[in-house]
Amino acid sequence: MPSIMFSRRALFGLMVLCAALFSFEARAATTLRLASQLPEAHALGQNLALFAERVEALSDGELRIVIYPSSQLYSDKMIPKAVGVGAIDMGIASLTQFAGIQPAVDLFYLPFLFEDQQAVLRAIDIDSPVRQRLDRALLETGTRVLWWQPYGSTVVMSHHPVRVPEDLAGRKVRVFGKTVGDFIEAIGAAPTLLSGAEQFLAYQRGTVDAGLSGILAIKSRRLYELMPHITLTRHADVEFVVLINDQRWRSLDDRQREVLAAAAREAELELRDQIPRLEREAEAFVAERAEVVELSDAERERWREASSPVRAAFLAQSGALGAELLEAVERINRPSEERLP
Repeated sequence: MPSIMFSRRALFGLMVLCAALFSFEARAATTLRLASQLPEAHALGQNLALFAERVEALSDGELRIVIYPSSQLYSDKMIPKAVGVGAIDMGIASLTQFAGIQPAVDLFYLPFLFEDQQAVLRAIDIDSPVRQRLDRALLETGTRVLWWQPYGSTVVMSHHPVRVPEDLAGRKVRVFGKTVGDFIEAIGAAPTLLSGAEQFLAYQRGTVDAGLSGILAIKSRRLYELMPHITLTRHADVEFVVLINDQRWRSLDDRQREVLAAAAREAELELRDQIPRLEREAEAFVAERAEVVELSDAERERWREASSPVRAAFLAQSGALGAELLEAVERINRPSEERLP
């Protein structure tokens, strides 16, 4: 009889131990998959890695982020839908990838809209009415924005020197969204929509004559090897957002959501502090390997004038929300005037 009692006790203890181990493993195995089209070495890719590290640290290992970089799972055009329907837990996407559903997101791609980089940073601040309104609009697609990733200003790269809009007239130019395509059409060139991952091969094969991208991508994707002329038009600002499927978000407990929000805030602030320096470093890096053109005020004005029809097209497509956002940007561009009596 005692031996039977001992066996029962031993069995009960083993069951308790197994249950505890299973519970621990279940918590430790809570994993969120994140799809990215950017290389790990890219500044935004490194920012995602920082987020993943902070999530694991803040959750004591109970919550993990697994990142799939360089379009391993989805291209940039596919990520918004993949996250929205829950095919992947999380993803990173350029705002312009939502333009087909919500045209107002292309606000940041309007040429020469913001006075300077500080105005852009004010517009994407977590308390900005521009950001808050766009976050709500994206939530309607089933995707919840965790944080914004400033990608830097848009520049022109080409096989030949470019200083004024006429230098691109009749040329095929890689674009990454609707409004940037409208910009290229306005200056008399032909837009060709290509994902970030498709660029290198397209330039190598001569599919396009020139392309639009951020200076950070020109460095990380080594595009300067194929496009030796870089023109710093800085006519638009590329903004990425890190998304989570809203239903997946709601399935997490309060503690897990707190961890994600805290880690996202850290990642966002870290990148915002670094982006001006990263752009300067990328420009210097590329300047050692390609011809970099800094426009004069007169040349920049010619680009501004040539692209003026784009704003009217944006308003026609984005409706009341687009008009509301443009009014908010006008206030952001002139913060000192907001404080006047």
